[in-house]
Amino acid sequence: MSENSENIEKLLARVEALEARVLELEDEREIRELLSRYGFTADTCNDEAFVQLYTEDGTMKLSLPNSPLSDDPIGVWQGQDRVREFITNPIGHHSARLYGKSMHVNDNTVTHVDGDEAVANSYQFAIVVDESGVKLMSAGNNQWQLRKVDGKWYIKERRGAYLGDDLFTGNMDATPS
Repeated sequence: MSENSENIEKLLARVEALEARVLELEDEREIRELLSRYGFTADTCNDEAFVQLYTEDGTMKLSLPNSPLSDDPIGVWQGQDRVREFITNPIGHHSARLYGKSMHVNDNTVTHVDGDEAVANSYQFAIVVDESGVKLMSAGNNQWQLRKVDGKWYIKERRGAYLGDDLFTGNMDATPS
């Protein structure tokens, strides 16, 4: 093989490696934007955009001890219709206490992408404003299982646990079953 051929092969290998890295970085950026849109759509009362962040069979599993939203300490909403029920619930997000008065923030996101599947772990907190001012409403973490469909990332499952909850530490496992 000539020196010129070897240089071309090395260059092609470098270009291929760079393309793979750019794709990985683009996936991570799109996932971070997806998780940001989650909070933005909830807080701006854009319920349908919130629902559309999920795959059709997407699931929300939230640790909800002593919550009126679920009789079970783990609330589960599976499929877009059930996610819509969650976000439009008049005793939950649509209550006068929360609707248009809360802010959800995700941060410290760690993302693991494997082809068209990904897992992201993040801390979250939510604040609410009332007549006495701004207050911390909740703090915890989320594990997000994500799926890329037709080139776009969606939430396959959100699993949330609150600070102090027995599920909090285990929820940060980056390799869920």
